[in-house]
Amino acid sequence: MNTICDRKRNYLRFLAHFSAPLFNAEEKSSAPLVLLRRNTYLCTRIKEFTNSNIMLIDFEKIAEVHIENFKGGNGKLDTRNYQDENVKIMYSTLRPHASTGLHTHLGNSEIVYIISGTATFHYDDTIEEVRAGQVHYCPMNHSHYMENLTDHDLVYFAIVPERQ
Repeated sequence: MNTICDRKRNYLRFLAHFSAPLFNAEEKSSAPLVLLRRNTYLCTRIKEFTNSNIMLIDFEKIAEVHIENFKGGNGKLDTRNYQDENVKIMYSTLRPHASTGLHTHLGNSEIVYIISGTATFHYDDTIEEVRAGQVHYCPMNHSHYMENLTDHDLVYFAIVPERQ
């Protein structure tokens, strides 16, 4: 017959076994206590996230903004943006023969996923083409700009996580 203490001990062993990769060497000796703290933290974060009521971003419901010469570039950029204190998420179309201006990501980075078309990225001393299904990553404190050197629209999805 299992007592309540035995069940709790077994549960903690179970959690410690499956959460072992989460612990560093110093934490392993106090695994149940650390695990309890981490579970409490995780439950708090999940509650905060689910209370925010933002789980789906529907770009169809966000007004499109038309920008000429974005960040000092040339041509037209059409974009639908979601932004809060943690992130900026953009679903954008860079029109044929248009470009964004050179800009530096101070305190943040940018991830650009190409949905359709081909982007030519200029960063540091490098130029590279990024095609549909590929990602360009601009790390924090680096500069870049992109061009659409084709006769077709360049459609992309960009994420700029803000550092706290």
